[in-house]
Amino acid sequence: MSFLERIRPSKLAEAAALRAQHATRPPRRLPDQPVLDFAAALRGGRRIIAEIKGRAPSHPGYALAAPVDRLARAYRRGGAAAVSLVVDREHFGTSLADLPAARTAGLPVIAKDFVLDAAQIDGAWAAGADAVLLIARWLDAASLAQLHAHARALGLQVLVECHDERDIDLALSAGAALVGVNNRDLAALRTDLGRGERLLPLLPPGIVRVAESGLYTPADVWRLQQAGADAFLIGHALLDSADPGDTVAVLSGRRPEGAPLVKICGLTNDDDARAAAAAGADVLGLVFAPSPRRLELAEAAAIRAAVPDARLAGVFRDQELDFVLAAVAAADLDLVQLHGSETPDYAAAVKAATGAPIIRALEPGQVADGTMALHAGAAYLLVDPPKAAAAESAAETAAARAAVIAAARRLAQSGARVLVAGGLGPGDVAAVLAATHPCGIDACRGVESRPGRKDARKLLEFLAQAGRLTNHGTGTGARRGRFGPYGGQYVPETLMPCLAELEAAWLAAREDPSFRDELAGLLADYSGRPTPLYRARRLESAWGGGAHVWLKREDLNHTGAHKINNCLGQVLLARRMGKRRLIAETGAGQHGVATATVAALAGLSCTVYMGQVDMARQEPNVRRMRLLGAEVVPVLAGARTLKDATSEAIRDWVTNVAGSHYIIGSTVGPHPYPSLVRDFQSVIGTEARRQVLAKEGRLPDAAIACVGGGSNAAGLFSGFLADPVALFGVEAGGGAHGHSAALALGTPGVLHGSLSYLLQDEHGQVLPAHSLAAGLDYPGVGPEHSWWKDTGRVTYERVGDDEALAAFGELCRLEGIIPALESSHALAFCRRLLGDEAALARLRAARPGADARTPLLVVVNLSGRGDKDMHDGGPGAGDGEDGHGTAR
Repeated sequence: MSFLERIRPSKLAEAAALRAQHATRPPRRLPDQPVLDFAAALRGGRRIIAEIKGRAPSHPGYALAAPVDRLARAYRRGGAAAVSLVVDREHFGTSLADLPAARTAGLPVIAKDFVLDAAQIDGAWAAGADAVLLIARWLDAASLAQLHAHARALGLQVLVECHDERDIDLALSAGAALVGVNNRDLAALRTDLGRGERLLPLLPPGIVRVAESGLYTPADVWRLQQAGADAFLIGHALLDSADPGDTVAVLSGRRPEGAPLVKICGLTNDDDARAAAAAGADVLGLVFAPSPRRLELAEAAAIRAAVPDARLAGVFRDQELDFVLAAVAAADLDLVQLHGSETPDYAAAVKAATGAPIIRALEPGQVADGTMALHAGAAYLLVDPPKAAAAESAAETAAARAAVIAAARRLAQSGARVLVAGGLGPGDVAAVLAATHPCGIDACRGVESRPGRKDARKLLEFLAQAGRLTNHGTGTGARRGRFGPYGGQYVPETLMPCLAELEAAWLAAREDPSFRDELAGLLADYSGRPTPLYRARRLESAWGGGAHVWLKREDLNHTGAHKINNCLGQVLLARRMGKRRLIAETGAGQHGVATATVAALAGLSCTVYMGQVDMARQEPNVRRMRLLGAEVVPVLAGARTLKDATSEAIRDWVTNVAGSHYIIGSTVGPHPYPSLVRDFQSVIGTEARRQVLAKEGRLPDAAIACVGGGSNAAGLFSGFLADPVALFGVEAGGGAHGHSAALALGTPGVLHGSLSYLLQDEHGQVLPAHSLAAGLDYPGVGPEHSWWKDTGRVTYERVGDDEALAAFGELCRLEGIIPALESSHALAFCRRLLGDEAALARLRAARPGADARTPLLVVVNLSGRGDKDMHDGGPGAGDGEDGHGTAR
């Protein structure tokens, strides 16, 4: 019996009691509780509905994290668009009596009940709800339509929850304008995001689509946003969160994924607080402990009034509990930081009385093996050195910083949510992030002009280095576009309006159902998606290892590679912006062909820049581009390969910015290109994930893709980032002429508008790159790949020219598939992996509980086809079977 069936008798009894009550005392809504537009709040972006419940049957140990009113305000400050309040005290511990408290956040509130009777809707309306939930699975068609009409007559919005195609038909027949797809199986209580991916696209345009259940990470949200979801109801992720406000911030995108939490502490005035909040700081710190920056309660209350939507932390040191509670109330503090010798029991008392997450400050000498367990009740552990003496030497300062880093690293490795402090300034951020990989960083005196006064320039630069702002030219702007310290907009000022226009068009298009529908139609009907996931059985047998090798056949796209996915999206953006000319760079020619193709499709002119060396070794693609109507401009400067073609394309764009759109072909360049290209390529990972689950019933153990700039890899990896899947990016190890392994052998620097790993000398001059594969012949890499390398989420390997050629020949002979030389690098690493027993053992060990006899599953992205590489001296051109020639 499902949970719904078990509770039906009690809900029927509750409805009967309400009818009797309403017969003698008709429900009335207070005039100071106008109905807020719940549906409107869910349109126009990644909208989060954050849930409040007193307890959860699936989480027996859970209790309400904070008073309802404080929790609702924490959600708003994290970026939630609406609040869901479960109004079933018997099973979930919260009820209609909590609705007024939930409304104090000023957000629309949906009363989430198990509705069987109109009396329950009347009660929700009278208590102050703005919307109600109806579960299609629980109601017949007539009842659903009647209850929907009754709620709409009261002015309430109705979210109709569906679990399958039948439910969707019922919801639409009832006139539903808001439809939720619940990813949880009501009988087994298991969640499967594949349900949402299957059902959300079935909803017609104009319907507000809500994804429910199983959403724990930004990757989960992104998966269902790609499937068409407008809003996301978040429940269990908040139950499990030590800091629900921050969890909402991450899921809503307010705190960029991969960027550290940034706390700006020691604020003493309204202007600095507004500046820090506007610049993107996640938490503002107000000091109540003895300090030059100490605030009185009235001063703190004034700062709260100046920044009502900012998250505030109060800093205390060995102060009376009553004073702490008074400060929390006066400034409506979101977090409490304890900086003295307070005991864990004291911290627990503060948490119990306020519901505020605790930041426990520690000196490096206080960090030991049992530290995390001792302070298990704290949401964050902040490592801060002892107060520096006025005459501290540079050597002493460096030693103190080293001690902080060592302690923070130790805590982070034990799983703690670590914040690093200690006089950090803008110049310290990159080193601290790289050394400790903390949850967040805390700045105070390092961004001041004098004690208690922030320096605007230092503040902005600190946030930029932390990935919260975007550098451009010599100034600093307040847009996102960072992956940790990587990314940004290092471009001439003349390009800034164009980048801003592109970002605005992209963000608007992502939320426009007509754009999504048109792109989906072109991908399906013009490009031929979904591309197959093919099991290479003969290759498996030849390579051994006992794994199932699945090839994601991007080579079967129209134009022969993954590049068309991005070009179709960008040409639609160009049309939205009124551009009549497309510019592109190309190395292997595949991106150039794809750009020329979409230009012909859209009736736009097209100029493609291509290095002279690449034109010679990719001559068939040059002919294709010209046949499609593109002007192909040979680049004679530098090494005459992809890097030089990109430089020329950017010069053209700077000169002709008004009427031209530059379609960058990879996840490189200034923001928003790395994110935009990844988004358009994420269809690869979305499909591969769905396909491998359908074919094997489980996720792969590993996913492999080649990496030049990184777009095909970013597309594949996006489908598995949140899962326990090993991800391998394969760079070009080259040969006697050099390599293109920017991640393995490069250092951070700026190339083509963004900060990332690149091949450069000690003076910052870009070094030449080499690969037999023209599409990998690039000295840099996308900024998101740089961040994945630093965080360890993706493992990057190198494959040389000869190894790639061998894999090329084997796939041709064993499977009848001619791969691109770029893809052959990924195939070669797959072969190497399957021959490495230690590596295979690690993959098996990473899936606890799995039968050791179960074959490993490996997905390899076959990013393009190889007919472009059949030139003189290329694969197959020689007399030998392997065709080991040279491309230069």
